[in-house]
Amino acid sequence: MAGRRDRVFHIVVLGVSGPTQVRGDLGVGKSCLCNRFVRPHKDEFYLEHINVISQSDFSGRIVNNDHFIYWGDAQKVMDGHETVFRIMEQTEFIDDSSFMPLRGSNTRPYIKRAAETKLSSSEKLMYICKDQVGDDLGYSQKLLPEGKFQVDGFIIVFDVSRVRNRTLESQMEFLSKLHQQVHKAKKPTIMVATKCDNSEEICLRECKQLANKLKLTLIETSATLGVNVDLPFLLLAAQIDKSRSKPKEISFNDANRKFTDQLRLATDQYLELLTQEVTDYHNVFLTKKKSFENGEIYDLTSVWPGRPRPRNSSGTTPRD
Repeated sequence: MAGRRDRVFHIVVLGVSGPTQVRGDLGVGKSCLCNRFVRPHKDEFYLEHINVISQSDFSGRIVNNDHFIYWGDAQKVMDGHETVFRIMEQTEFIDDSSFMPLRGSNTRPYIKRAAETKLSSSEKLMYICKDQVGDDLGYSQKLLPEGKFQVDGFIIVFDVSRVRNRTLESQMEFLSKLHQQVHKAKKPTIMVATKCDNSEEICLRECKQLANKLKLTLIETSATLGVNVDLPFLLLAAQIDKSRSKPKEISFNDANRKFTDQLRLATDQYLELLTQEVTDYHNVFLTKKKSFENGEIYDLTSVWPGRPRPRNSSGTTPRD
């Protein structure tokens, strides 16, 4: 049992990458998916991530002359135990002066190098957000353990929204070729539909057909909303380690409905909290907000999805 708890799952996230003529005007959502999975708190989620950078930033310790990003570790519960996921994203960085792919430590084309199962990058730092690049000292620093990453499984991302300068056909062709390379690695693979909160019906339909053709499990997600983000990683872990219980698959609509209900409940309870506690209308909002966040009045960790509980002067919650 201890061995099961101690295992670290090394997952790589893949998808259309490259200059504008390849990926289109927007990315396919690889970074947002990784961001939301590793750091799910709303204050740690960023919609914009790096793609076009300078040569000096490319050589910095975060990118480290690689076309992959180390996202760090995420702890999730499987079978009642904490399970660690270590996440890497394969991408392609573009020179901000030539707008062509920067020459990295691995010069193979994206589709071939993205399917590699042994990655190494000495002294590589964990990536957090785009502002960290060029200012790594201003952010938490965590090194890729031993500078090595042995891949256990892949997640292939399919963007089901419409993006200018990227056709549906070109994305399907790119992912089909990518899967051919990944399949050779003989590692468990799952397909993820991203941006389902802004999906086009035809894109989602073609995504399902492609997943069926490639015989891949498909999970529909929205990193922006935080819906169904953990599910593909947990399912992949169960494919990698057969002793793990397979989590129940849930459709995007059902997951989104559950998320909406929880959000509505949390909003109602927060408004109730304000009504009960803010009786002096001369209070400054930021001051009162800070007291809430510090738990001076209520244990706010129980606001969602449970009911807020009052705290006494000792800082503990009284029994019901």
